[in-house]
Parts: sequence; C-alpha cells; structure tokens
Amino acid sequence: LVKCIYDNNEIGLKEILQASDVDINQQYFGQLTPLDIAIMLNNQTMIQLLKLNAAEENKALLNDPLARLNQLKKLDAEINGKLKEISSDIIEEQESNQLLEANTWKLKKELVVKMINTIDCAKHPEPPVEVLLKTKSSTTIIIKYVPSPCDNGSMITHYKIEWSNSPTFIPIRGNKIIAYNEKPEYVLTNLQQEYTYYVRVSAYNMSGYGAPKLSNPEFISPKNWYNYSESYQVRKSACIRSMENFATEDIDRIECVLKDNIRAMDANEPVRYTRRRSSTLQKFFLPSLKLCKHLKRAIYLSVIFYTPSGKILVSADDLVIPVIEIDDSCFNITQQEIAWFNKLAFAWDKARKMLENMDYCMSTATNLLRKKILQSVTAYQQALGVTDLGKLYHEPIRGGQKSLTFCLINEIENSNMIHAGISFKWISSSKLGRRLTSSSMDQTNVNEVLMTRVPELLDYHAKSCVAFSRGLYLGYVKLHCTLNDIAIMSDVSSPNTIPFEKIRENSSIGRQEIEWLQSLGEKKVEDSSNTSLLNFQKALCSATRKLLRRLNPQEAITQSEILLAKREYQVIVNLMESLEANWNDMRWIGETAYYISGRHKANLLYSVPLIRIFQSQ
Repeated sequence: LVKCIYDNNEIGLKEILQASDVDINQQYFGQLTPLDIAIMLNNQTMIQLLKLNAAEENKALLNDPLARLNQLKKLDAEINGKLKEISSDIIEEQESNQLLEANTWKLKKELVVKMINTIDCAKHPEPPVEVLLKTKSSTTIIIKYVPSPCDNGSMITHYKIEWSNSPTFIPIRGNKIIAYNEKPEYVLTNLQQEYTYYVRVSAYNMSGYGAPKLSNPEFISPKNWYNYSESYQVRKSACIRSMENFATEDIDRIECVLKDNIRAMDANEPVRYTRRRSSTLQKFFLPSLKLCKHLKRAIYLSVIFYTPSGKILVSADDLVIPVIEIDDSCFNITQQEIAWFNKLAFAWDKARKMLENMDYCMSTATNLLRKKILQSVTAYQQALGVTDLGKLYHEPIRGGQKSLTFCLINEIENSNMIHAGISFKWISSSKLGRRLTSSSMDQTNVNEVLMTRVPELLDYHAKSCVAFSRGLYLGYVKLHCTLNDIAIMSDVSSPNTIPFEKIRENSSIGRQEIEWLQSLGEKKVEDSSNTSLLNFQKALCSATRKLLRRLNPQEAITQSEILLAKREYQVIVNLMESLEANWNDMRWIGETAYYISGRHKANLLYSVPLIRIFQSQ
C-alpha cells in the first residue's frame, strides 16, 4: 500500500482498496496513516483516491504540525542505525536475505527523506479569498467561503470554521472542520438573538493552519434587517390587526348566514344555498378562434410566441400574428384594468376558474370587460393547448381607428410544445418582415401594425426575463404621480426594474451598516475603524457614483422646482376658493329665480356661462 503511494501507482492502489481485508487507516512507521503519507508526499492524486475511500489522518498529529516532522526525524535516525547494522553484517556474510532487507530499508530511507524535504519546503497556506455571512432565520446563519487559491507547496486538506461572541475570539464558542472536497458552506443553528457572532475561516495543510480570514460583514446577529427598523414593526403590527379584523368580520358573516339558515329551517322556508353552475356537454363544443385581419375601434388581444431560433407563430392561412377581439363597445381602458391584466399574467392557470366565478359578480362595466378578457385568454389556451401565455407588454399598442391591442409575449424553447394544428404555423421573423409593403403603412392592417413593433416587443421581453445574480444592490426610485396613475422610471437595459447598481456579492447587511445608513442626513458621520464598515461605505459610494453617471443629474428635484410647484399649487387653491364663493352666489340667485319663475333649478343654473367666472377673476 505504501509502495503504491510512493510510486504513484493509481491502478495498484485501486486494486488494494477493493480488497475487503484492507485497513485503510492502519498506521505505518509508528503513527502515520496512508493518508498522512500521501499528504507529506504532496501527491494530490493519491490523496483524492484515499479520501474517496474514507481514509483519515491521524488526529493526534493534526493539532501539532511539528509532530509529523519530529516523528519522521526520529524514524530517519532509526533507519540510519538499522542500515549501519545491516551493512556490517553484509561485509562479514554475503547472504541474499540480508541484501533484500538492506534494499527494503533503503527504500524506507528514500521515502522518509522525501517526506522530510516536502515538509521543509512547504509553508502555511493562504487564507480563503472571502468569507460571507447571511442570516437565514432568527436562530440560524449561513457561512460561505471561497477556497484559498494558493497552498504554498502542500495540498490543502481541510478548512476550519470558528465562531465566537468576541472580536478577539476568546473564548471560541465552537468550530467545524470541512474537508477540501466538501461544499464550502456551513449552516450554524441554535443561535441566540441577543448575541453577536464573529466568524473566521482558516485553511490547513501539513505545515499547519494558515492565517484566518475574517468574515464580511465582520459580525452578524441572527436577525433580519427589519428587526432594526421601527417603521417595519409598526407596519407589521398594523397588518396583524388588519388580518385579525378581517378574520373577525369573516367569522361574523358566516355566523349570520348560519343563523339565517337555521331560522329558515325552523320556519319551514327554503334554505338559501349558493348557486352551483351546471356542467353540460356544451363545454366540449367550443368555437375556434376568430382571428382579426383588420382593426377597427375596439380592444384586441394578441399573443406572440417566438423561439430562440427566430421563428414566430402565425396563422396558417394569412400568415398574420394571432389577434382576437376582446370588446367592441369599450373604447378606453384605465390603468387599473392594465394593472389587473398584469396580475392575471402571473396566474394563467387560474384563468378558467376566475371566468366561472365571474358569473356571480355584479354586471358592472369593469367586471364585464374583465370577463371578456378572461374569455379571450381561455380561448387562446384551448386553441394553442398551452396554459402559460407569457408576459403582458406594459402598454397597449394603438393602431388605426383608435384601436387598442394588448400583446402577450412568451419564448418557447421547443416549437412542439405548442399545439399549432392546421390553424397555425411557425415562420421566420425575417421572412414575415419582408411581407410588409414598402409603401405607406396601413394602420388598420393587423400584420403591419404589429410587425413594426415586434423587434421592440421581443427585445423588451428578453431583457425583462434576465435573472440577476445574488447580492446587495442600490436602487433609484423616481415617481410621477397624477390623479389617474403613477409612473415609475425604469432602466433601459432592464425595463422591468428601477435603475440599480450592484454594491457587493454578499446580500446580508449587518446592524452596524443599518445604523450607519440610518444616521445619514441626521448627524455628522464619523470615521470608523471597523474594516467591514469601511469596505461597505466604499462599495456604497462606488455604486452611487456609477448610478449617478448613468442617470441625468438634472432629473433630481431641486429646491427651485419645489418652490415653483408650491406657488402653482397656491394659485390653484386660490382659484378654487374663488369658484366656491361664486358658486354660493349663483346658488342663491338660482334658488330665488326658481321660486319666481317656477322653472327647474338645474336648467337655470346651467344657463349661466362659466366664462364669466374667470372674467370676474
């Protein structure tokens, strides 16, 4: 076994390890296991092979790095004495057995000398590149580290994670040994919230443990960031009270219904049960999609399915993008309906059930429009044989005759996932674009209106689906509020997010960092000697500079703009007060005229031109 390790004989070592009677942790040369020998020879192939077969180091030699070297020097002295004894016997008597024994001790001598030289050349390993801390729960934190890139002449066999409640790590609360081939991560559980935990990680080779690497942030408490936020606690209490009130009202409503039913049973009256929709064979005979070729004054729904190879799903007859009519009686749609449609795009599997429940809702204009949207959605799902229709484009496309078209966009990895049948087919987007006329664009033609926007729609969808790496980010929020809606500024490169810049890889944030952020703008921030906090401040400043370079600095609201807005607001308030005073005078005149002439008050009031009010002002 030792000879295979010394000769780097991988095949021979595998054959020995497959034998059932081999003790993989047997000690040779006094206290050295086969894994100790492979480590001291710095043979990484043998180390990995022995590790896979559950080989272990001698734990008595781990705590004292010089113990191995002292053991080898002691062994070297014994071998030298044995070789002198054998050499004197060989001079007196020439025997083959003694020659074989001498060769064996010479081989041992070479092995021991090589191990001693390897230990002398080796140095302590470099510390890990980075140690990250993350809060998982109120009693658990996650420790991750990036392995050391340099072993300094000897293979790193394991890493030691230590944690303490003191920055000096005296005393150490605990430690964990993780082998080099294990996942560089450890979950620390059963922690107490009132304590702060410091963590460090050090690498180990046969020269001993290298310098430890402190964590980033330097310490952490098993709490989330909102434990330090007073506003979060207030909102949390308000939410709990709202939920309790909602549950109480729900229970009261159920009790009232039960009491009414019991009262009706006592009076021999029919009990009011919830209506149940009957299921018939009609649902199996649904009409096919009625695709539109030309736009009129109505609201439409379009579905754009495309593949990574650049193919788009179109109708088989006319080679146009599928568009169906939602409603021809509604010519305008509010931002509230667009927001509701966006929410529906995250629950396509609930569309059919929502449509069934719409029968029990009040027949308002809003509910009727939503019902027709659900009918169009379910029609697409049945015709294409797919549930997920993709994401909704953030604004409807306006065409000729004041038409509005909602676009759903989805990328399909495999075209076979769509049940195209004989009604639809896949066609290259470039081929479809060549079908557009080079003359003036027809704003009532479905294909021409949508194909001019397809590159923009696909680019928006591709950018919106990009997943961001884990980390801590700095965002910039700018809103434009009106009476009807709220507009938010987004990033061109990522239209579904606000402008942002990455601060660092570690997504967790410590108590000192939260307190420093909260102190900004309130008092003068003093310089800190905390290395972790200084690194956070530098990373935050760097991210802020990068973000401001991308944004237009003039977009920030200045003090002059605030004063101008206040003056304009005051003008509006004064005008409203004057209008209210004039309205009171007009109402008195109208009531007087009503009693004199006997005419209806509303007719007389509306006969007064409003322009006179502004002229009087």
